[in-house]
Amino acid sequence: MTRSREHSIPLRASQAGADEFVVSPVNYQELQSLLARAIEKRAHELEGRRVVQHWKQIRVCSLIGASNAMQKLYQTIQAVADSNSTVVLRGESGTGKELIASAIVQSSDRANQPYICLNCSALPESLIESELFGYEKGAFTGQTPRARD
Repeated sequence: MTRSREHSIPLRASQAGADEFVVSPVNYQELQSLLARAIEKRAHELEGRRVVQHWKQIRVCSLIGASNAMQKLYQTIQAVADSNSTVVLRGESGTGKELIASAIVQSSDRANQPYICLNCSALPESLIESELFGYEKGAFTGQTPRARD
């Protein structure tokens, strides 16, 4: 075999996806070490896939958890996301209401639509209704009255 052809075989093997290349005569200690590394690499790949699959099972949007309570929450999020209902989330500060709202939107058919998260506790009580449902001109001081037909 010519010298250039000897170098092209490992190159072609590498381009075909080979991690290692063994030439004859085989050094059995080297082969044993090579096989041990290959088995370890494969085990790491399988473990990585298992971890990714596990995270997919316990993660909904930005929520993470596998407990029974979280599984029930995921089912509720999906049920609400599949409906065309208005949802009001209530709870103590820091309990994840915005995360739940985002998960509902991202799990729904409206995931690609504009999404606005509104913190009602930051609004004066007198403005909540108009912010949520809108208002007519003239409803507030300084507004032009509604034209009559």
